[in-house]
Amino acid sequence: MDQLLAKLTNLGYEVLGIFLPGAIFLLVLLFWWWAIGPLASPLLFGYFPVARLAEISDLLGLLNEEVRIGLLFGLLVAAYFSGHLLHWSSRSGTKYSSEPGAKVRVPECLNLQVPKLSYSFDPYLQPLFDEAKSYLKMDSAATWLQYYPVAKAFLAQNLQTSLGPTFQNKYTLHRSITGAAALWFHLTWATCWFAITWILFGHPESPKWIPLVLALPVSTLIVWGFSDSYLYNWKLWGNTLITEVYMMSKKPS
Repeated sequence: MDQLLAKLTNLGYEVLGIFLPGAIFLLVLLFWWWAIGPLASPLLFGYFPVARLAEISDLLGLLNEEVRIGLLFGLLVAAYFSGHLLHWSSRSGTKYSSEPGAKVRVPECLNLQVPKLSYSFDPYLQPLFDEAKSYLKMDSAATWLQYYPVAKAFLAQNLQTSLGPTFQNKYTLHRSITGAAALWFHLTWATCWFAITWILFGHPESPKWIPLVLALPVSTLIVWGFSDSYLYNWKLWGNTLITEVYMMSKKPS
């Protein structure tokens, strides 16, 4: 039973931290493809036609079972690799000694540098952290980087309902969504400039301006909300690894 729970926890991290952000990014690309309208040909070098959702739905209805399965498998692979790219790229932000405000956090995220904290738990939990290290028979000078893998392994073996994996999955998911929204913002911004230039050079084609322009504030709003939620869940993850070990140390023998 414990092994099954451990496997489900690992699977949850893959689904929530990798597959789901990758799938969200694929939906962003689908929306962008639909929003650019007739500009699909010049922007995508003629490899993709104009995206009309009704026609795509009709085409999917004509596909046989084997082709549908192959398409689904290809989308899953694309979501998996897209999720990993978001995961890797969103981890390279600047570390801050205090939680950055929205005026700092949002521009950093839009610069594809999702901010992170130089500490992994709230400082007022330091006394509990020291007691938790002592309970795990660790040296009092052990750092957080030494503590957290030991604490994770200990809780996985001794506490079936730990909230640590939940907060870890949430902060990973929210960080990747922040990265996906930032990429959406830049993709939309570049497309708007391309469309304006395209029209100025005398071409009649133009994108669906309303959804395309609305994507700029929507993606910014997503960056604002999920970057804040990422930092919040990051601290909750660290706090949980301390408090759960601390509470186990207080159980009667």
